Amino acid sequence: MVPVPSISHELDPDRILTPAPSQRTRHSFGHNGSFLVLRKLAQDVEGFRNFLDRATRNADGSSNPDRANHLAAKMIGRWPSGAPLTLAPDRDDLELGSNKYRNNDFGFAATDRDGFACPVGAHIRRANPRDALAFPAEPARSLNLSNRHRIIRRGRPYHEGSSGAEQGVLFVAINASILRQFEFIQQSWLNNPKFNGLYDERDPLSSADRGEGIMTIQAKPVRERLHGLPRFVTLRGGAYFFLPSIRALKFLAQIG
Repeated sequence: MVPVPSISHELDPDRILTPAPSQRTRHSFGHNGSFLVLRKLAQDVEGFRNFLDRATRNADGSSNPDRANHLAAKMIGRWPSGAPLTLAPDRDDLELGSNKYRNNDFGFAATDRDGFACPVGAHIRRANPRDALAFPAEPARSLNLSNRHRIIRRGRPYHEGSSGAEQGVLFVAINASILRQFEFIQQSWLNNPKFNGLYDERDPLSSADRGEGIMTIQAKPVRERLHGLPRFVTLRGGAYFFLPSIRALKFLAQIG
């Protein structure tokens, strides 16, 4: 059982809080509360673009912007507009990308189980495998298991320095259990080299690889393997915060 913040029942004479389930003399301050995760993530945008350029150059050594854009989409799982590869495998779809309902309304099992559209190791597929976890193979059970680890998250860009020398994202996530949700996603999906049938690669965007990263791009007849992925994201700082429930806020309001 996950520990829950509690207080002595003498401090709650009006019985605003619910009794702690395993402590008869205490009331549960953490019941129905949530936890907030804050991360400051520096992004090496120039390094990302340089890697894409090196990995997609033509035979004569010239740059190929279209191939670089396509490779970026394969690594992320979405086109620049936000359109997911599973629904738009061949080219970006601006209308789909701008529709916040349609661009998240998809699964992988029925149309893209093998990752030919959105690679199995792409960032969005690792962060939320949806209905295509290899174990179990049943789509309905896979979706149920994936949903147990869902989080509410938002990111806001930041720039530091007069010339924007460093840029990145302020990442915020809300979950009921940091261990079962945020940390599980980080450790068991994003940074797990054996994720979903893979065996020697981590998330292509957020992992701590330093020039030795690998990513497989599934394709017919022959897959493609990227080597030498550097580190694109660096953790600058972060914290965990407890968010009280409405009942706990009412308790705090009546103190003093």
